[in-house]
Amino acid sequence: YTDWCGWCKKMDKETFSDDKVKAYLADNFYVVKFNAEQKEAISFRGENFTFTKSGRRGSNGFAAKLLNGRLSYPSIVFLDKEFNPIKVNPGYKSPQQMIGDLESIVSSIN
Repeated sequence: YTDWCGWCKKMDKETFSDDKVKAYLADNFYVVKFNAEQKEAISFRGENFTFTKSGRRGSNGFAAKLLNGRLSYPSIVFLDKEFNPIKVNPGYKSPQQMIGDLESIVSSIN
């Protein structure tokens, strides 16, 4: 997400606050919310990621890595138990769409 992203705010308000979505996430995932424009450095799996200014804003290299260089907000990245990417899911999702996506991910890894 980013601080300025209207669709990110809409997902927080409508999708991630939905009781069914919250319960499904709590039962099946570890959830981390990451600001793609975070200026503080990130260390992940022995690799360091820093903020790079670009255009009017910029992005943290961790977001670019997780999103395969396709910075789009909001985006959800699913990682497996070893922290390898399973799927990148860009764009706004309604609660119903989110549940469908989550169920699909869970069934693909079980």
